[in-house]
Amino acid sequence: MTKSLRATVITICLIALQGCYHTRLMTNAAPATDYHHAMSNSLFWGLVQDNVVPDNCPSGSMQEVRITSNLGYSLLTVVTLGIWSPLDVEWRCAKRDAPPDGPGQ
Repeated sequence: MTKSLRATVITICLIALQGCYHTRLMTNAAPATDYHHAMSNSLFWGLVQDNVVPDNCPSGSMQEVRITSNLGYSLLTVVTLGIWSPLDVEWRCAKRDAPPDGPGQ
């Protein structure tokens, strides 16, 4: 194989092996809502970030948070040299804790 053909094959293989990655954080709380979704943008290598998770959880706490990236988002980050980095964020709120049974509890 010539060097250019070998480089092309390696490049195609590396692109084909790329995919999504997920980061998932969970608590032991019971889920109270379905998933909410937002897109987060990080600018200038993380110096400026969106706060995409609003204060819409009645309990004030979350049961699960999932952060996802894909090949397109990774390419945008590489092409802009890290100036813009998009991510997908999904979350579920946790149920409220039950109130204590009585005055001594």
